[in-house]
Amino acid sequence: MAVWPATLPQAPLTDGFSEVPQDGTLRTETDIGPSKTRQRFTALASYYTVRYVMTTAQKSTCITFYKTDTKGGSLAFTWPHPETGNVQARFLSPPKFTPRETDVVADLALEVLP
Repeated sequence: MAVWPATLPQAPLTDGFSEVPQDGTLRTETDIGPSKTRQRFTALASYYTVRYVMTTAQKSTCITFYKTDTKGGSLAFTWPHPETGNVQARFLSPPKFTPRETDVVADLALEVLP
């Protein structure tokens, strides 16, 4: 399994960091009264938006990691979660890079697996 490269930043910025747990509830509407709910599954993923500041060299490393090591985001990798330590994650979409004067801001959408 691929591992988040040590040459990339290990902690994301707090600005731009968000977590959304997967909804594991199945809701069924009824003709009258409140809807019925039940648990759909027990193992829930969480979805993260994370932001890193990278050098242009780190941007190249991140692109190679995405394209080659995770096969375009199709393979899971070990990612250093800022609160819980190493977790298994997948890219939800390709990394987005925004250039600044001296560095690059990388926005990543990740799915942390249960």
